[in-house]
Amino acid sequence: MVNPVAQYKRFRKWFYAGPKNMGALRIPRFVGYQSVTLTFLYWLHFFINTHLTLIGRIMILVGVLAISYCLLDAYALPMSLISFSLVGAYLVNIILAFIFKPRMSVNRQIPTRAISGIRVPVTYKLDNQSKLPCFDLKIDAIHYPGCKYEEIIHIPCLSPKESLNLQTEIVFRNRGLFWLPNVFTETSFPFGLCKWGKFGKGTREVRVLPRPVHIQNLNINFLNGENEQNLAVSVEGNGMEFTSCREFRFGDNPKHIHWNSWARTNVPIVREMCDEGQPALSLIFDNCLPISILNKYQDIQYNYELAVSFLAGISEYAQKKQFRVKHFYTDDEVYSFDDMKPDEIHEKIMDICCELKEDRKLTELEISDLALDQINATKGVILVLLNIDESRLSLIKKLEQSGVSTKVFLLDSQKPINLHGSTFITYDSLKNYQLGDVG
Repeated sequence: MVNPVAQYKRFRKWFYAGPKNMGALRIPRFVGYQSVTLTFLYWLHFFINTHLTLIGRIMILVGVLAISYCLLDAYALPMSLISFSLVGAYLVNIILAFIFKPRMSVNRQIPTRAISGIRVPVTYKLDNQSKLPCFDLKIDAIHYPGCKYEEIIHIPCLSPKESLNLQTEIVFRNRGLFWLPNVFTETSFPFGLCKWGKFGKGTREVRVLPRPVHIQNLNINFLNGENEQNLAVSVEGNGMEFTSCREFRFGDNPKHIHWNSWARTNVPIVREMCDEGQPALSLIFDNCLPISILNKYQDIQYNYELAVSFLAGISEYAQKKQFRVKHFYTDDEVYSFDDMKPDEIHEKIMDICCELKEDRKLTELEISDLALDQINATKGVILVLLNIDESRLSLIKKLEQSGVSTKVFLLDSQKPINLHGSTFITYDSLKNYQLGDVG
């Protein structure tokens, strides 16, 4: 016996999940509630995009108006003829399109990692499995927000049992994790009023990384000049790379005593060091970009994307110069990259940047004592700030008082009155994704 409650729960789960072939469900939730109306509109959008062409939608609207007029006046002969002609054309189109609809296997391959704004190659493999030819074929003509195919592939005729390998390119406008619709092959033969199609298989998940700002030279005192030569030594255990903190033991090098930690804990604390042979630094990114009277009319999201690109540019510069980002702090999270090479660290930071979200409210920027100990164990710290206030000035002062070499980059649209020793960079200078000497 069919259980109606179980059937309803399955239908409800299927309905709220949305069309499985249409990619990530982009329906906003309000306090955990998903609107039935918005979900129904999403299903309607799926049906229209997979079964009706633009001309077909217009003709349906005209046909509904004509039939409504005929119902009001049954003797309106010209309107009646127009109405029946439209209905007949749709029926013929549906029948012929069903006969010649695509019966094929389609596979799409896209690189799983891409960079926003950079073209990515897309390859298709089509195999017509029908005994009839397919006419007026289009591939991936369904619009998906955030990306665009450079050219929609159009095949006038595909013979029976014919196979094709095709290529095009796709551009992702924004960074993030994209869950694309399944590859869709459609035909609107013969009249272009409605269309039949078939979903295929292939790559759907693409991680889009931010486009880095290419920095020619990063002028930072603790990474350049004579300090750079002091970072690599040849004896293991006496290097300049921080491993961990622990209590002082007999035989430890007194030079490795961490005086600030000793003062806080009343116990002698030393830093365990090892030789990595590569400069190590810490990186802090402030994701707080509040809306105010001065910037609420600007494109806040675009400015934040430029800031993330600048952060990715610093990581790229560190990879190029073989600097090791030992610790990365952002969005109240701490990421430590122990036993990783600069190339691997850069890849991890880019993955983190892929999913960074801005904080539209003004929040204080603070770090814990443990984080301060970790930063103090490296050669210095780079701060990327999107605004300046008392909490951020206090953090800069705290880092400097603890003896940490600090470099601050302030990103904004207008230069503040007092930079407090920060290097100011405008968002306009980042739009070309190229910077010369910075710092």
